[in-house]
Amino acid sequence: MADFNRDRDETINHPKIIEFLNLCDSTCGEGCITAQMIKESSFINYWPHLIVLEWEEEKRDFRYKMWGSQLTRFYGLELTGKYIADGDHKDAENPFIEAHYEAMSERKRIFLGGTIDWRDKPSQTWNQVIMPLERNGKIGETLTYVTFT
Repeated sequence: MADFNRDRDETINHPKIIEFLNLCDSTCGEGCITAQMIKESSFINYWPHLIVLEWEEEKRDFRYKMWGSQLTRFYGLELTGKYIADGDHKDAENPFIEAHYEAMSERKRIFLGGTIDWRDKPSQTWNQVIMPLERNGKIGETLTYVTFT
């Protein structure tokens, strides 16, 4: 079961989120982060915690293009190639799709955080920032950085 909130101070001011956003800002300035930028060596340490989602209009859903290895270890599954609607948390499906769509279409950052009880693992607190991602001059994807505490 997922329990989450939007724009909590705890998420916005999380040291790891701030560190990641500082890197993004120093890389792209006032512009949008691009797929090419996140391939740079300065982002390597973040790759295990990154999600790249691509909007598919005909499905009205996002498809996972990248699901970081740390996320695979935590959840025990690989989501690359799947859709948000394919997940195990149906109660969270629409809010997640809406948050990613808003970040992409309005070109803004969305902060989500909360707790998750996953399979046989202890409850975990998570924080994430979602932002638009540009590829080949178009914004049709989101980039998410996720951290667990």
